[in-house]
Amino acid sequence: MSTKILHLNVTGMTCGKCERLITEGAKEVSGVTDVSIDRPNEKVKICIDLQNPNELEAKKDNILSIINSLVNGKFKAVIESGAEWNSRK
Repeated sequence: MSTKILHLNVTGMTCGKCERLITEGAKEVSGVTDVSIDRPNEKVKICIDLQNPNELEAKKDNILSIINSLVNGKFKAVIESGAEWNSRK
């Protein structure tokens, strides 16, 4: 098993409730173990444990889809340029 960290830029977060919604939404995806949010800088880091490396793209797409659909599209989540995935050692 490997752990990957997905780095996102997320606009539209205005309060703690926004952070909670994004955290709960991301954790709906199997394998998500941790969600770290830096609201002032519009950054979200999501740790994912992968049983199979081939799951990576599907999980990323699923997470983006969930976040972007919350609160009638209030949030806009995109992959942070230059830092899509990092492995956790």
